[in-house]
Amino acid sequence: MIHFNFGLHDMVFFAADGKTRAEPSTEGARHQVSVEDYEANLRKLVERLKQTKAKLIWCTTTPCRKDQQVACRRSRAVQSDCRKGDGRTRD
Repeated sequence: MIHFNFGLHDMVFFAADGKTRAEPSTEGARHQVSVEDYEANLRKLVERLKQTKAKLIWCTTTPCRKDQQVACRRSRAVQSDCRKGDGRTRD
């Protein structure tokens, strides 16, 4: 059995300098990792875990702080889409 999570850190917003955390509404703010790359990375991780033949248990993301709501919604949508039809258990 593998109990895993693919957290929100990649979905955090940074200022244009790429070093300072920022609010999503800040001019020039961007995700640390693009939504497309986040999804590709998650799918790659799941495929690798499936190769172990272990039972996979998806651990949903911890509750989000108020300043993380945009990142939470986007990551949860990707996570939900990646889980469709694959038979993983959700925790």
